Amino acid sequence: MSATLVALLGYVLWTMLLLFVVINWRGMQVMFGGKRIDAFPADQPHGGPIWYRRLLRAHMNSLETLPLFAVVALTAAVTGASA
Repeated sequence: MSATLVALLGYVLWTMLLLFVVINWRGMQVMFGGKRIDAFPADQPHGGPIWYRRLLRAHMNSLETLPLFAVVALTAAVTGASA
């Protein structure tokens, strides 16, 4: 496996790790914090500590740039330019 594909896999795993932390924090807020499951609207700020808001933004940034990075990495891998 080339370094380019390892980097792509690492990027995907990073994005999934961020999602895992966001889901767990929200789950804890629903189960133990008294929030409703629909208390996290995507189009409105819904509070939380600063680290959570930064983590959520980092996850969204990762999702926004993942397709671009995937196209570049896969093109490099297919054309043999990944070295």
